[in-house]
Parts: sequence; structure tokens; C-alpha cells
Amino acid sequence: MARTSNALSRAISRAKGWVQRNPALYSLAYRLTTSHLQGIGQALQRSRYHSRFGGTWIDRRDFARRLAAKQRRGEVSESEATELERFERDGFLVYERAVDPALIDRLLGEIDRERAVDAPRLMVDDAGGGPRAYTPDALRPTSGTRIVDFHFLSETARAALFSNRVTRFLETLFERDPILTQSLYFEYGSSQPLHQDTGYVVMNSPLRMAACWIALEDIEPGSGELAYYPESHRFPDWFFSRYFKHFDQERDGPDAQECWLSWIHEEAARRGIAMQRFLPKKGDVFVWHADLAHGGTPVENVGRTRRSLVGHFCPVGVRPLYAYYLPDRRRAYGESARRYMSSYYSA
Repeated sequence: MARTSNALSRAISRAKGWVQRNPALYSLAYRLTTSHLQGIGQALQRSRYHSRFGGTWIDRRDFARRLAAKQRRGEVSESEATELERFERDGFLVYERAVDPALIDRLLGEIDRERAVDAPRLMVDDAGGGPRAYTPDALRPTSGTRIVDFHFLSETARAALFSNRVTRFLETLFERDPILTQSLYFEYGSSQPLHQDTGYVVMNSPLRMAACWIALEDIEPGSGELAYYPESHRFPDWFFSRYFKHFDQERDGPDAQECWLSWIHEEAARRGIAMQRFLPKKGDVFVWHADLAHGGTPVENVGRTRRSLVGHFCPVGVRPLYAYYLPDRRRAYGESARRYMSSYYSA
């Protein structure tokens, strides 16, 4: 039995490797596996979007006409229309004092208490190292390590990520209820190179996604503060292995990622776009488009914290890729506009 199992594993591994070395075949298999009605509908109307990968309604070329129609029908207020126009143009929004500082204090207290127990339930992710169980030395300055999916364990974290203003915006953007698919808690700056989330946070509809970044304290210069390129959500599509919006090291090879990250800066320079830094106050929220280039600046003041909480969202009807290879993680919990999932935890 063991020999049979090993032979099957080797056969599967060889087949996977052969498919990965043939991008056209891989692309076909991927599209068949992850196909869904919304994606098929967008593929049939590809010319109506800025990207061949579709997106939300703000990514359509007739956005202005659709926004005017929504205003006439009373679906969008004047202030919301202004926000949507800004988001469509710039690729991000900032909501000042969107999360109550008292709620943030409760959240930080919960995280500290969970870290202090003998067997914490926390999971962390090392930049490039994958997930592992939390240990007391995990969140070291300059390590880039973050606590993942604390929202699954904490109602307080969910309340922060689903703040009223952010939730309302996501409902309007998605035209459906949002689902929180992932969260990241940072103690220190990540120094992660500027990137587009579509390269790493994989959905079966890549651009039907948005994210938010909550300042859990006043963010100081030199702490590895968030940086971004305005309007970078309208950069041309970058293709991995000629077909894909997301990076896969086995399929694409290690050089593909470096080429992509360098191209982001080159494209910004070509367009005359300067990098901006985000220095928010406690409770401020930065909401960004799936393709906005962003990352962490180098940490200059080692030991200076940059406590923050990030959430990635998609609309009902869209799935994160982990829902395909982790069937027990497909379930969405919660109700109405506050549904959530996790690739690390299940009930």
C-alpha cells in the first residue's frame, strides 16, 4: 500500500510539473477549475473593462455613465459619488477616524492576552517562509512577520475591519455583500517591496477585490510606513507566464517576481507618478484597489512599532484560490455584509 501511495504521489508530482512547464495548458486547466458565472460574464464583455481580467463596475470604461445612473436611482448619495470618483481616479481612499480608538484598544488588549498564554492559537506568516504557529519571538523588528487571520478568533477584529464607512463603501463597490477573506496584524513595518495585491492575494476573479489598512496607533516617519503609487491601479496588466495575473514561483520561476517588482517602479517613473507615504492617526483607514501598487518603506527607526491591521475582501460570488485546494476552508461565517473566511482556521 505504501509503495502504491508513493508511486501515485510521484505520478501526480510529475503531471503537475509537466502542466506547469506548459503555460497554455496550465492556463486552460486553471480557468476550467476556477470558472464562475461572474467571471464568464466579464470575459464576454472584456473590451468594456480597462483590464482583460475585468474588475468591479468602477473598472468599466463606462463608469461615469453608470455612476450617474446610480445617482438618479438614489442608490448612491452625492458624497458617495465623490468618493467613488476619487477611488476610480486614484485607486484609494482615506477615511479619517473610521475606527473608534476604544475599539482599537480592546483589539490590542486581546492580541496581547492571546500572545501571553502558554499555547496561543495564533498563526503567523513569515515573508516568504509560509505559515507557522506563533512563538514569543515571532514578531521581531525587521522580520516582516505578521499574525494572520486574527479576525477568525476575534469579534473585535471583525468589528474594526467591518467599520461602517468601509463596509458601506465595499457594498457599493462590489454591488454585493463583501466577504473578508484574510487579515494581517503587523507589530512592526514589513518593508515589503511595493507590489500589487493581485500578484499574491489570488481570487478566481482577480480584480474583484479590495483591501483596507487600519492604523492601530499614530504612525511615525521611519517606522516602515505604508507607501503607494497613486493611479497605479491603471497600469497595464502584467502577465506571469504569458497568461496569469498572479505569481507562482514553481510555474514562473524566481526571476519573474523581481522583474514585476522592478517594472512597477519603472512604469511609475515613465508616467511621472511619485511615491506617496501614508502617515495616519490612530483609527484612520486606507482603502485600496486590488491593483494599487503599495508596500512598506524601509524601517529606519528599528524598534519603533507600526501597529496596523489589514483586511482583504471580495464580493459574494467570488472565491479566494485557497477555497479550491482547501475544501474545508470554503465556508463563509457571519451574516449579511459581515461574512468572513480563513485559510488558516475552520470551526
